[in-house]
Amino acid sequence: GNATCSDSSDNDCDGYTDVADPGCLGVDYDVTGFRCSHGKSVGGTATIKVVIKNRGTTNPGALLTVSGNGGTIPIVTGVSVSDPVGGGSTTYTYTYTPVTTGSITWSVSLTDGDPDSDNGMCTTIVKP
Repeated sequence: GNATCSDSSDNDCDGYTDVADPGCLGVDYDVTGFRCSHGKSVGGTATIKVVIKNRGTTNPGALLTVSGNGGTIPIVTGVSVSDPVGGGSTTYTYTYTPVTTGSITWSVSLTDGDPDSDNGMCTTIVKP
């Protein structure tokens, strides 16, 4: 059998929803989870977890960026990530040690070439 197309449309009417269909996206990674430590003390370790799922038919990888406070705290920028086709999901875990009190708004962005938005946000409150 042919690999199923992620858009579920048999655009070329051959009886299969596969990568031969015009408009079919063979690549479709999604951010299915984005979690961060909610409360940490200065000097403690904040944990940031990103869960991705490959809903496409190929696994060429995607580019992941995780940062805090509008990019002023870069964690990873354009790092290559992947998830096997037809599998469950893959979790990537990062850590950060805050040096000042206040809130850190974390953002995640996954660039994979498909048209949907693969973003997320969460907040860590840093206490003395």
